[in-house]
Amino acid sequence: MPYQTLMNWKSKDETPAWVEPFLYYYEKGLALDELLKILEKYKKD
Repeated sequence: MPYQTLMNWKSKDETPAWVEPFLYYYEKGLALDELLKILEKYKKD
């Protein structure tokens, strides 16, 4: 994300509404990727 974008948010003292859900689902996706890696070991071919 461009630095200037963050500075614009800071100057307005607000974060766009989409940021929180984006971060939530990003973290959730990382956790799912980690789980899938673990399960891959037990996958039958």
